[in-house]
Amino acid sequence: MLRPMSRLRSSRPAGSRLAAALAALLLAGAAGCGGGGEPEPAPAPAGPPACTGDADCEPPLSCATGGVHETELEPGELGRCLPDGQIVGRGPPTWPWQPGGRPLAERLCVVQGLDWGASAEAGARRAVQRQLLEQAGVAVIRLDLPWAQIEPKPGAFDFSAADPMVDAALASGLSVLGILAYGVPWASTEPGADDKYPPDDPADYAAYARKVAEHFAGRIRDYELWNEPNVGWRFFKPQLNGDAARYGKLLVAASASVREACADCRLYSAGLSFHEQVVGGALEFTHDLLAAHPGALASVDAFGLHPYTRYPPQAGPEQDGEGERALGAMVADVREVLALHGASAGLPLAATELGWPVYEAVGEPEQAALLAREVLLGASLGLGPLCWYNLVDGEAHGSFPPESDFGLYRYGSDDPAGAASPKPARDAFAWLAALGDGAKPAGPSADAALHDPGAGRFALDFDGPQGRWTALWRTAGQAEVTLRGETRAAHDLSGKVVATASGGALHVPVGPAPIYLVP
Repeated sequence: MLRPMSRLRSSRPAGSRLAAALAALLLAGAAGCGGGGEPEPAPAPAGPPACTGDADCEPPLSCATGGVHETELEPGELGRCLPDGQIVGRGPPTWPWQPGGRPLAERLCVVQGLDWGASAEAGARRAVQRQLLEQAGVAVIRLDLPWAQIEPKPGAFDFSAADPMVDAALASGLSVLGILAYGVPWASTEPGADDKYPPDDPADYAAYARKVAEHFAGRIRDYELWNEPNVGWRFFKPQLNGDAARYGKLLVAASASVREACADCRLYSAGLSFHEQVVGGALEFTHDLLAAHPGALASVDAFGLHPYTRYPPQAGPEQDGEGERALGAMVADVREVLALHGASAGLPLAATELGWPVYEAVGEPEQAALLAREVLLGASLGLGPLCWYNLVDGEAHGSFPPESDFGLYRYGSDDPAGAASPKPARDAFAWLAALGDGAKPAGPSADAALHDPGAGRFALDFDGPQGRWTALWRTAGQAEVTLRGETRAAHDLSGKVVATASGGALHVPVGPAPIYLVP
């Protein structure tokens, strides 16, 4: 997630650079056409047909190991051709609701949003960014702490550019989730290695992680160990899909070193891009990680996940269809893979990146509605924090791919010489922050007329200091719902009152933009 230091912004997941990834895939395929040199596959045991990839399976079967789909098997490894019903992530969607936990407002996070650097220009921009973050009601900020900038030479640590950024976050009352990433060229002997190559020796990464934890002791408590290592072509080179076994070594080594420096720090495994799109998804990577290092996730306090839709993002978080998984299904699928390997059933899941850009059918109002639905669902499923990508649109807004259109604010809003221009998404985020202050998820409504995911109806309850409030929406269409005996007022996406009870009933227009029933 590194950008030029003058304007540091967080990079996006696998699908977000689809054209480049497709090119990488074609190159990888061309390079592999020569064959030879690979070990012979092991003899196949009796059972379903053996495979080394989906090409070996007759549709509708797919290649899997241990019930998990494999886009890329290890040399000599054999999978089995299985039907969808026997493959994790191919079954009907479920919604494993998890009431309680942290209040909603405390889960609200933004990716980046504060400039890196000690210059007067960076300081002026941070002053504006702090105002934007405060107005949005952000509680947590996810910040890059790049190894290549902090330790450009072995043992030569420099925090002069990171300190002002972290201090600005703390001065605004924000909790910091620091990303310990990525590599540094001096730690790799790969020809032409850049900062997205992992180190040859995990001890080098562990030493950097320890130094960061020591330096920010008392200021940063939460750390994420790398970012999207399953997006290998972008973040864990040189393999297209990354290297789960190699990442496991880094994870275990860095976890131990951070614990020694900060016993009460909370550690997150690297957020994984969920869907299979050009590269393998989170399920396959986690499966391979735990096969190589069964106890790796015992070293962290939370599992990082990036529950974006397939790229470019269009589908809502409730959708489960061709190539898409609903948010509830993503959570259930990850837990199923963890269970396959005997990993902790209670390991918390954190959405360290999520979001939708303004693009094609998703205009600014639709982006705001999708944000609210994703946050409400994510909190009700137990995810925390929920880190929206990102604060302000980038300079290339309006172009394809829509990498610069995820912001809560329009481009230029953090320019000290300009004026802030919030999108409806900012208002939706700020209303959730206000409404979610002290309010904990209470699960779905028991009224099937209001809540029936199979029919695209959702009604999620939250218990706050003023009593229970409920968020209502439908994934498609709009209908007026009459609630008899309802005394709460109906508020729209930004908190404006749109209906009050009259004659012992409340008439509420329910559609894709959530309506909130508030005491």
